[in-house]
Amino acid sequence: MSVELGSLNWLAVVAAVVACIVIAFVWYMPPLFGAAWASRNARYTGMTVDELVRPKPDLMLRQLGLWAIGFAVNAAVFALFLRALGITETGGAILLGVTAWLAWAATLSSWPVIFARQPVGVWAINNGAHLVMQVVMAVILTAWR
Repeated sequence: MSVELGSLNWLAVVAAVVACIVIAFVWYMPPLFGAAWASRNARYTGMTVDELVRPKPDLMLRQLGLWAIGFAVNAAVFALFLRALGITETGGAILLGVTAWLAWAATLSSWPVIFARQPVGVWAINNGAHLVMQVVMAVILTAWR
């Protein structure tokens, strides 16, 4: 089966990217996981909690732009997977979201914990967000074909 980029619903891809940005902002707010994430990263990176929580505005814009590009690539590839696999039901989308997270995000992001002694808590916080984002992205892309 041939699936072309032009055949994707690009509005659904944009909606998935926006959803990921919203999830990330909520997930990394200090009352949820932001404070724990920042304190663990501060010890690991040598940066201060304040530098992590409140980057300079020009740096934050660059970071957000790079983050959005990464989400857009992820959403477009995910849309291609969903189409190529013929997934049209929410249950299948959720299963693919969990499977994709486990196959790529959870496993490939483990190397800093294994080799660079990154705190496992950073991995857990980041991967919780990745799991939620992958599932929400898959559901949006399936529902809005």
